Amino acid sequence: MDQYGPSFGIESALSVSAALRLTREDSVHAGAASFLRRAAQSLADAGCGDAPKGPSESIDDEVRVLSDLITLDRRWLSADEVGRELQKDALKGGKKHRLALLPGQNLVLKVADARKLATESLFDYLSDLLLSNLFFDDSIQLLGGMMEGERLQIVIAQPTSTEFIPSGQNLRRASFAKTCAIPPREP
Repeated sequence: MDQYGPSFGIESALSVSAALRLTREDSVHAGAASFLRRAAQSLADAGCGDAPKGPSESIDDEVRVLSDLITLDRRWLSADEVGRELQKDALKGGKKHRLALLPGQNLVLKVADARKLATESLFDYLSDLLLSNLFFDDSIQLLGGMMEGERLQIVIAQPTSTEFIPSGQNLRRASFAKTCAIPPREP
């Protein structure tokens, strides 16, 4: 067993297409965002890690807890297969993601190093994805994880859409409408 997660051959790991099928089966996770929600909830109670930097949870504990959930739910993906997908239809990524189009599925495959996210914590990152699903009726899916060396990589699928690019005003309206269920007054 690796530091975080199992040591297994490719035949034991899920393909991207198999992970996508799991997210579409309501009997498995009750919808696309359910595994993502469970992952975020599992991190909410992560305690102080091996070398805590302060009162907040350490990334060590978050990586360990998320790795345990991925193992429990059999959501380890083949790093080789994900790597091939990332090379096929690669998109320019930012500092935290490597991106590729998944042909014929209107999805973008996103891979992020769990320790290099631009949020305070892994919990915050997953919570942000859930909020995007809530406020923008998106369907971002946590497919699972994979290991590159000793580093946990989070694998996500997100619909491609250029229909709605929110402005600051639209963000405030969407937030208010979702939380209060009352439309905001026009300025």
